[in-house]
Amino acid sequence: MRLWYARRGIPWIPLLVCCALALLAAAVGRRWPDTLPVLLPGALACCAAAAGFVFDEAAAPVVSVTPRGAGWRRTTRLCVTVVPLVVWLAVVALLPAASEPDRVGWSTAGVACLLVAAGTAGLSARREVSAPGSSIAGLVCGLVLLPMVVGPIAGWAPLLPQGPFPNWLVVLWMGVGGLGATLGAAALRPGLHRPAGRLTARA
Repeated sequence: MRLWYARRGIPWIPLLVCCALALLAAAVGRRWPDTLPVLLPGALACCAAAAGFVFDEAAAPVVSVTPRGAGWRRTTRLCVTVVPLVVWLAVVALLPAASEPDRVGWSTAGVACLLVAAGTAGLSARREVSAPGSSIAGLVCGLVLLPMVVGPIAGWAPLLPQGPFPNWLVVLWMGVGGLGATLGAAALRPGLHRPAGRLTARA
């Protein structure tokens, strides 16, 4: 039943387009390593955006009163975030060894961004926002890419360095991932669903 719902309820087109763009960026970066400083953060933003689209629900007014309940739907959708996660890990694995990538650092940063995007989208879905994906995708892309533009001007240390990630930065990204996990747990916590309550009250 979960598979049936995931196949029909998930907006696969934007999700897979984001994942395809991330893999394309990885392929181009592998062929031309000099482009990685721009393409790798872009690939991360695409994977995080894909995680945000997981919670788009076009038929929210209809499915909100089904017997399965909102918690069942949210946990099913959260499982689908494995798709952009696997894509991101593949992107990191495809990085050319000649560029000396910090695979652990990039993996940690990517997982953290995906958790924040999915957790924020899940909370929005809990508040009955039917399609939070577009807004969250734009927000996540801005948060990932903006430091690349503003950082050099302001003299900030890069949050996504091309060389080794310093220990403090790995800890920072782990903290971001913890925040995302907390948001996801809050989105999945049990609770009464208001539309069903209204129907019960009318009955």
